[in-house]
Amino acid sequence: ETIQYLKSLPPGWSFYSNNTTVIYFQLWQPAYGIPEVYDGVKKTNNPLYPQNLARMRQFLQQPHTALVIFDPYGSSEEYPPITDLISGLEVVRLMKDGTVYAAPHP
Repeated sequence: ETIQYLKSLPPGWSFYSNNTTVIYFQLWQPAYGIPEVYDGVKKTNNPLYPQNLARMRQFLQQPHTALVIFDPYGSSEEYPPITDLISGLEVVRLMKDGTVYAAPHP
């Protein structure tokens, strides 16, 4: 359902997501991965998390950008709390398998 919604958007949209692979293979366009709070390889907190989160928030202030969270969310220790990601965003579309968030634009 979420992918079908993304396919219905006009060309030129860009996304951050917790599942960039499905966006790439279904829409044939790249997506940015959500910032990781924990580095699972090094087994340490990611020191770049605050910078990466700020970069994502700045990116999502632009028109035609969205945060796409596929369910279930939070099954990985690398993922930050959902509240960190959606701060300042509003729900554009809530579906059975995911939610699309974007910054409010006049």
